[in-house]
Amino acid sequence: TGPFEREIFILKVDENGLITSTNKEESIPIKNAIITPNPGKDYLQLHTGIFPAALQMFDINGKLILEEEINQNSTTIHTQSLSSGTYIWQLLKDGQVVETDKWVKE
Repeated sequence: TGPFEREIFILKVDENGLITSTNKEESIPIKNAIITPNPGKDYLQLHTGIFPAALQMFDINGKLILEEEINQNSTTIHTQSLSSGTYIWQLLKDGQVVETDKWVKE
């Protein structure tokens, strides 16, 4: 609480940098995949420890506009052909959704 007091927060991550546990009881959402940069423009980069898998991206109306096979822990996907806006993405492993989030194209 004072100006020189700091809290230490320990995160345990796997070899792909994904959080596996923490040193506190606080709830931290653990992600199976993340997309950077967000917002982005000409490309996005998917980081995940779950592969092989499939990335699906939907427009705001729910129309599937992009599908990409994921075979490594870091995949770059070019997005120049997409219009500016908000997109919903999901990562599927064996037909099951393992992560979902939104991505904004500037």
